[in-house]
Amino acid sequence: MKRRKMYAVEYMCSDGSASFDIFETLEEAEKHCDKNFVNDCGEKIWGKDCVPLFIFSADFNVDDIFTEENENGVVIGWNYEEHFDMIENYEIIRQVNGQSRHFIKF
Repeated sequence: MKRRKMYAVEYMCSDGSASFDIFETLEEAEKHCDKNFVNDCGEKIWGKDCVPLFIFSADFNVDDIFTEENENGVVIGWNYEEHFDMIENYEIIRQVNGQSRHFIKF
Protein backbone atom coordinates (compact mmCIF):
# COMPACT_ATOMS: atom_id res chain seq x y z
CA MET A 1 0.00 0.00 0.00
CA LYS A 2 1.46 3.35 -1.05
CA ARG A 3 1.39 6.17 1.48
CA ARG A 4 1.86 9.93 1.37
CA LYS A 5 2.79 12.19 4.28
CA MET A 6 0.15 14.86 4.78
CA TYR A 7 -0.65 17.41 7.47
CA ALA A 8 -4.05 17.93 9.02
CA VAL A 9 -5.99 20.32 11.24
CA GLU A 10 -8.33 18.58 13.68
CA TYR A 11 -11.29 20.76 14.65
CA MET A 12 -14.42 20.58 16.78
CA CYS A 13 -17.80 22.25 16.39
CA SER A 14 -20.31 23.35 19.00
CA ASP A 15 -22.67 20.51 18.02
CA GLY A 16 -20.01 18.05 19.26
CA SER A 17 -18.88 16.95 15.81
CA ALA A 18 -15.18 16.75 15.01
CA SER A 19 -13.25 16.24 11.80
CA PHE A 20 -10.05 17.28 10.11
CA ASP A 21 -8.90 18.98 6.92
CA ILE A 22 -5.76 17.75 5.13
CA PHE A 23 -2.91 19.63 3.45
CA GLU A 24 0.28 18.89 1.56
CA THR A 25 2.47 21.10 3.75
CA LEU A 26 2.76 22.12 7.38
CA GLU A 27 2.70 25.76 6.28
CA GLU A 28 -0.73 25.28 4.66
CA ALA A 29 -2.06 23.60 7.81
CA GLU A 30 -0.74 26.43 9.99
CA LYS A 31 -2.27 29.06 7.70
CA HIS A 32 -5.61 27.21 7.91
CA CYS A 33 -5.53 27.59 11.72
CA ASP A 34 -5.36 31.38 11.64
CA LYS A 35 -8.41 32.80 13.41
CA ASN A 36 -9.02 35.11 10.44
CA PHE A 37 -8.71 32.38 7.79
CA VAL A 38 -11.27 32.77 5.00
CA ASN A 39 -12.24 29.81 2.79
CA ASP A 40 -12.62 29.84 -1.00
CA CYS A 41 -16.23 31.02 -0.64
CA GLY A 42 -15.10 34.11 1.29
CA GLU A 43 -16.38 32.79 4.63
CA LYS A 44 -14.53 33.02 7.92
CA ILE A 45 -14.49 29.42 9.15
CA TRP A 46 -13.37 29.71 12.77
CA GLY A 47 -15.47 31.31 15.47
CA LYS A 48 -17.93 30.43 18.17
CA ASP A 49 -19.28 27.43 16.23
CA CYS A 50 -16.02 25.73 15.13
CA VAL A 51 -12.46 25.91 16.44
CA PRO A 52 -9.21 24.24 15.40
CA LEU A 53 -7.75 21.94 18.08
CA PHE A 54 -4.39 20.71 16.81
CA ILE A 55 -2.19 20.04 13.80
CA PHE A 56 -0.99 16.52 13.11
CA SER A 57 0.98 14.69 10.46
CA ALA A 58 0.37 11.16 9.23
CA ASP A 59 1.11 8.85 6.37
CA PHE A 60 -2.15 8.59 4.40
CA ASN A 61 -3.12 5.73 2.13
CA VAL A 62 -2.98 7.33 -1.34
CA ASP A 63 -6.10 5.39 -2.37
CA ASP A 64 -8.08 7.27 0.31
CA ILE A 65 -7.05 10.87 -0.47
CA PHE A 66 -7.87 13.02 -3.48
CA THR A 67 -7.88 16.62 -4.66
CA GLU A 68 -11.03 18.62 -5.17
CA GLU A 69 -11.46 21.09 -8.02
CA ASN A 70 -13.66 24.11 -8.60
CA GLU A 71 -15.91 24.47 -11.67
CA ASN A 72 -12.90 25.66 -13.71
CA GLY A 73 -10.85 22.56 -12.94
CA VAL A 74 -8.53 24.38 -10.52
CA VAL A 75 -7.47 22.33 -7.49
CA ILE A 76 -8.90 23.94 -4.37
CA GLY A 77 -7.89 21.43 -1.72
CA TRP A 78 -7.69 17.86 -0.52
CA ASN A 79 -10.32 15.50 0.81
CA TYR A 80 -10.44 11.90 1.95
CA GLU A 81 -12.51 8.75 2.26
CA GLU A 82 -12.32 7.35 5.77
CA HIS A 83 -11.21 3.74 6.06
CA PHE A 84 -9.72 1.80 8.95
CA ASP A 85 -6.27 1.78 7.30
CA MET A 86 -6.33 5.37 6.03
CA ILE A 87 -3.54 6.68 8.29
CA GLU A 88 -0.34 5.39 9.86
CA ASN A 89 2.42 7.09 11.84
CA TYR A 90 0.04 9.65 13.34
CA GLU A 91 1.88 12.39 15.22
CA ILE A 92 0.48 15.50 16.88
CA ILE A 93 2.67 18.46 15.95
CA ARG A 94 1.10 21.10 18.17
CA GLN A 95 -2.09 22.26 19.81
CA VAL A 96 -3.74 25.33 18.34
CA ASN A 97 -4.66 28.29 20.54
CA GLY A 98 -4.12 26.14 23.65
CA GLN A 99 -7.31 24.23 22.86
CA SER A 100 -7.76 20.66 23.95
CA ARG A 101 -10.55 18.33 22.89
CA HIS A 102 -11.30 17.60 26.56
CA PHE A 103 -11.41 21.20 27.77
CA ILE A 104 -13.00 23.08 24.90
CA LYS A 105 -15.90 25.37 25.83
CA PHE A 106 -18.42 27.03 23.54
